[in-house]
Amino acid sequence: MQLYIGREFSKTEIVHHIDGNKHNNDIKNLELSDIKKHSRYHAQIKSFNTERVEIKCSQCDKFIILSKKYYNWKKKNGQNNFYCSRRCNGLNSNLQHSELDIDSINIIINEYINGKTGYAISKEYGFVYKTVYNHINRFKMLL
Repeated sequence: MQLYIGREFSKTEIVHHIDGNKHNNDIKNLELSDIKKHSRYHAQIKSFNTERVEIKCSQCDKFIILSKKYYNWKKKNGQNNFYCSRRCNGLNSNLQHSELDIDSINIIINEYINGKTGYAISKEYGFVYKTVYNHINRFKMLL
C-alpha cells in the first residue's frame, strides 16, 4: 500500500481490508484509514454480530438486553439476578452494606482462600459484592 500511494503511513493511518480478509492484499481490497475511524468501524461491526439475550430486571421487570456471552459468564459464576440500573440493584433485598465487623471480614478472607469467588461469597452471606471485592483486594495487597 505504501508503494501504491508513494509515501509512508503517518502514525494515525492504517490499512483496512475491505473484505475482512487480512491475507487478501489486492490493492482493490485495501483502503487507507484513520486509526480512530477504523477502530470505531470494527467495534460497531463486532457489536452488531454479537448474539444477545433479553431478560427482565429482577427488581422492576424492565427488559434488559445483554450479550449472550456476558450473560452466560455471569450465570456460570453464580449470578441469578440481573438489574436494569444501580438503583434497582440497590433496592434489592436486605444486603449488608459497607461497614463490616471483623468476623465478617474474616469470613470473606477465609472463603476466598478456600477458593470461592467474591460473587459467590456475597450471595451466600448477603454482603454487597463490591464490599466483598474491596476486602479481597485489600487482602491481596498484604500478600
